[in-house]
Amino acid sequence: MRKLLIFITVAASAWLGGCSAVQVGATKLSEAKDLLPSFGIERLPLVYRPEILQGNLLSSQQLEALKVGMSRREVRFVLGTPMLDDLFHADRWDFAYTQGVGSKVKTIKRMTLHFEGDKLARIEGDYAPDDVSDRQVMTENEVFSVPDWVDPGMSLLQRLTRVVGLPTTEIDE
Repeated sequence: MRKLLIFITVAASAWLGGCSAVQVGATKLSEAKDLLPSFGIERLPLVYRPEILQGNLLSSQQLEALKVGMSRREVRFVLGTPMLDDLFHADRWDFAYTQGVGSKVKTIKRMTLHFEGDKLARIEGDYAPDDVSDRQVMTENEVFSVPDWVDPGMSLLQRLTRVVGLPTTEIDE
């Protein structure tokens, strides 16, 4: 019985894609989607497909602050650490950003920065600053509500009576 359960567990994990390579007869299947038809899991109505954001999302303020002639240190301060910093191409930084739902990619943005020595020489890529009309204006008078401080020495019953609005009685210990 134990061997049967182990076999079913291994077979199910291989079928669902837990293994990177599965031998079925003489055919080697490298991915789980080879086992499933193309209309399978991707199109089921109740399967959750999370939004996946990967890479460096650069704002228009960061792009406007970026100028040719800046040092590497200044660029790293403005944009952050690049996603790809190749050892073989030390004068090139790549910033990439992808957005998708499930396994389908909707947006791909790339930006490549080329340096000559320590100075930024050239900027290439899909990123572009937003129009002035699309920008959000920051207001200086933003109001935040901060909850009242609750004494950690209060018991749960005392906290509940305080929330409800009943008068609390002090219990001498």
